[in-house]
Amino acid sequence: MSEQEIEGIAAPLCQGLAELHRSGLLHRDVKPDNIIMRADGSPALIDLGAAVQFNEADRGPIPFVGTAAYAPIEQFDPNGNIGPWTDIYSMGAMIYEMVTGHPPTPARARLSGLDMISAAESGRGKYSDRLLGMIDTCLSLEADERPQSIRECFVLLQADQDERFRHLINDIALKMAAHFCNWAKPNEGLRTDELVAFMAAFPAIDLSWRIGKGLPGKDTTERLLNVTSLDVVRYCSKVFAERGFRTGENPITASFVLGRMDEYAACYLLDRRQKEWRYELTLKQLAEHCIASTHSRDLPGFTDLMEGVVDRARGRVKKEFGKIYRKVVYRAVEGGGWVKETVDLVQLDQDV
Repeated sequence: MSEQEIEGIAAPLCQGLAELHRSGLLHRDVKPDNIIMRADGSPALIDLGAAVQFNEADRGPIPFVGTAAYAPIEQFDPNGNIGPWTDIYSMGAMIYEMVTGHPPTPARARLSGLDMISAAESGRGKYSDRLLGMIDTCLSLEADERPQSIRECFVLLQADQDERFRHLINDIALKMAAHFCNWAKPNEGLRTDELVAFMAAFPAIDLSWRIGKGLPGKDTTERLLNVTSLDVVRYCSKVFAERGFRTGENPITASFVLGRMDEYAACYLLDRRQKEWRYELTLKQLAEHCIASTHSRDLPGFTDLMEGVVDRARGRVKKEFGKIYRKVVYRAVEGGGWVKETVDLVQLDQDV
């Protein structure tokens, strides 16, 4: 299953288990066989036959009921320390199966010394470290090493949105620097610090435009820049230095980037309203800052190259933005069968 498909099933199940736990109940048999998909594509957790109260002080011994491949160690002990972390292990085992195609090695077999290939090893390169790390944490044999509540588990699954934005902006800025350096030759007429500032600001501007549904709000753009580490400026400058470009002696500050952001955002908004997205105003403003007057002959070549750099960066922001704000669901179709759909999450502008 794809990561989007996994999250589209796991996130609602986290919410369902949270409701169950708030009522003082453990499901004790979370597994694929006990998940059904509704006609609208949402998952439902069924079969509460093994459910028990876990917060009663005098509950007495609880016999094992469950499925060995999905049950943690404490569930096999009638006097074991069961709690939300017990269902969290089972959910981790179920998501492990979504990643690998088979259930994890049963907990009792692992306790006896039988090895289990971790999710991080099985899914490396196909799934994010965030998802794989969450699975392996949920499958810890020691109960106190797992998330202690569904809320903790949900945070691990969803990750901090600002962190996703930070990685998106940093990654695209670095790709912009590499793209430019692959096609440009070092010369004294290029103000590299200005170009690096633009590369740090542009992904945030385009992302703000998408979040605002066509209006790059200043508050949103500044917030996106504030969550972005200035490490990206240093790394972009390093890319230019390694390719032989002269970099400024003074470090580029956040206030410097923010100072340029306003004018670039205004130009970008006007450019996006044109029938053809050639970014003429944005590129003109950029060229005025980046190309020295003594090297005006370089303006056409610089503008042509940056048009490609900007357009490719915009495409990458669009793609990654879609990953953050969309999920995959399965919907029942009339006459039988299921269809896979990608849907937008609600209230995009309010989520930020």
